[in-house]
Amino acid sequence: MYHSHVSHTRTLAWREWVSSSVEDSNVERNLGVLHYFHALGRGEQIRLLLQKFNKNFEDRRISFDDWSELKPRFPGQQLPCWEENGLYMNESTAVLRYLGKKFGCYPLNNLSMACRVDEVVEFLDGFITFFMMTSEQKDMSQETQALWRENV
Repeated sequence: MYHSHVSHTRTLAWREWVSSSVEDSNVERNLGVLHYFHALGRGEQIRLLLQKFNKNFEDRRISFDDWSELKPRFPGQQLPCWEENGLYMNESTAVLRYLGKKFGCYPLNNLSMACRVDEVVEFLDGFITFFMMTSEQKDMSQETQALWRENV
């Protein structure tokens, strides 16, 4: 009698563990944390990539008022910063390449295709640099305005 009770209890415990494991596996955990300002810029590319692949992540937005206090905590004292499993990575294009490889959208065995992906990443980085530079200027010169219209 005791033996069957123990066996039944073990079976119930096993079933409960299996069903909870299945439920837990269906809930995707956060992949990592993106640290960036509450603004568009270099962090936006990373956000877009994560959203494109429907990845859960924590989007930790830092206010400019809090930045001076938090700055020493980040590699190179700069943002964006991707945090994953205790590892902090910065430089937006490096993070994009890392995540691209992780999600299978960066060719690992085809160097010419990898070069094409790098070209797009570098183009976007240059575009964002240009955008950030020109958007900070209150009065853009006519030459800059023409360049902006031509390239945007």
